[in-house]
Amino acid sequence: MKNSTMGFLEKLANAFTGVEAPSEEESVWNHVSSEEEIDKILRSSNERKQIVYKHSPSCGVSYFALRNLNDQELLGNPEIDFHLIDVISERAISKSFAERVNVRHESPQIFVLNKGGVIWHDSHNSVTAKNVLSHI
Repeated sequence: MKNSTMGFLEKLANAFTGVEAPSEEESVWNHVSSEEEIDKILRSSNERKQIVYKHSPSCGVSYFALRNLNDQELLGNPEIDFHLIDVISERAISKSFAERVNVRHESPQIFVLNKGGVIWHDSHNSVTAKNVLSHI
């Protein structure tokens, strides 16, 4: 869902970076919308690392964090699965995920999961590709 504020932020970001955000079709982010998907993410973390990003489409900080996470060095890693929880439209799923991993909800928020649990998480302005890369 795109509102006029996000359109303005996209134009502003493009002006500063010269890089357009990838479209949803180009994104590797799997949108999480069910308890079953949370179960699968936790199970899959026993086999390969999972990254979960809790995103608010109405928040400027979250918008710029997602743009930063859409980094080819990070997203190009074929050994990691990437997941996005929209904290607005999937509020119950966002809350459930927070309870399941025993980490207080914040937004934006990033998690690296491995071996069935969270090995690193952070929020707000610390949600960057560089920080994630240093913890995978």
